[in-house]
Amino acid sequence: MSTTTTVDRSRKMRSFKHKKPRPVKVSSLDLVHMDTLLPDHELPLVVTPKEPGLKLAGWLAENRDFIEQKLMHHGGVLFRGFDIHTDADFAAFVEDQPYELMSYFEGSTPRKEVGKTIYTSTLFPSNETIALHNEYSSSMRFPLKVWFCSMLPPEPGTGQTPVCSARRMIDRIDASVIDEFRAKGWALVRNFRFGLGLPWQRAYAIDDKDRLAAYLKENLIDFEWVDDEHLRTHQVRSAVLTHPVTQQEVWFNHMSFWHAANLRDGVREELIGQLGRDGLPYHTTFGDRTPIPDDVARHIAQSYLDEKLMFDWQQGDVLLADNMLISHGRQPFSGPREIRVAMGQPYYRPVFTPLVHA
Repeated sequence: MSTTTTVDRSRKMRSFKHKKPRPVKVSSLDLVHMDTLLPDHELPLVVTPKEPGLKLAGWLAENRDFIEQKLMHHGGVLFRGFDIHTDADFAAFVEDQPYELMSYFEGSTPRKEVGKTIYTSTLFPSNETIALHNEYSSSMRFPLKVWFCSMLPPEPGTGQTPVCSARRMIDRIDASVIDEFRAKGWALVRNFRFGLGLPWQRAYAIDDKDRLAAYLKENLIDFEWVDDEHLRTHQVRSAVLTHPVTQQEVWFNHMSFWHAANLRDGVREELIGQLGRDGLPYHTTFGDRTPIPDDVARHIAQSYLDEKLMFDWQQGDVLLADNMLISHGRQPFSGPREIRVAMGQPYYRPVFTPLVHA
């Protein structure tokens, strides 16, 4: 072997030793594991970090378009095992989202604000079920995004937040019923009076009748003062909407939730006997004011139950829900349960005019 060849090889070896290794670029998508939570169901998608300590806000900022695509497909994404441990953590995460956040408005049940635009879940007796629904489906403006966060999960097998595909409801409900609601829409009647539900001052966060009238007019809510303390409102909304991104029809209303037929036996008869249907705290009809038959209301309530999916909360879980694509509810529980809620990305629904009833 020549001396020249040995020297050249030695130089190459020394040069190789002094070269710094090039960093291997790892996609942030490689830092998480993704799979559906429930067998044979696409809802929800679950995202979990492969290593502890991954910051959810930072990871999501890098993958927002990807998660938006997944959200449109699945309807809900459950982030599990990230760095969310306290109310402050959840508030910081929500504030980092690039959407306008929304305060609680047009309230129907009590909640407590635990931070700016961060609320407790509905303060409703723990032994009661909250039926599946979409947030603010009776309002002209509603959030497209809803975040739920489990600060203190309930006992396993209780207190779940069931979810349901609003797209699948279109196929689940009888086609003739869907067609009638497409044509007529639905109407919500509310009666505000002392001792029954939230007072109007709290529901609308307004304490002046003139300001209340301006708000109701702006939001296409008819109203009358039955007496000085009894306010009755009436608002007509579409029952079926088209999602602005997926362009799919979704079942989006509170019709069966507030229909008298779906009140508990005994409670229904007592309230109607005392107040009449038109005097109930909540009452629903078709948008042309014709009655919705009890069997139709019960059929829709059963359709929700047939599509209902449930999972147990774990501490620190964050569920991102597209409010038009999925509905949610609450199962009964005993013991402690602390679920936080935030809402954002306001969307204004088209004005709906029902067919005139002949």
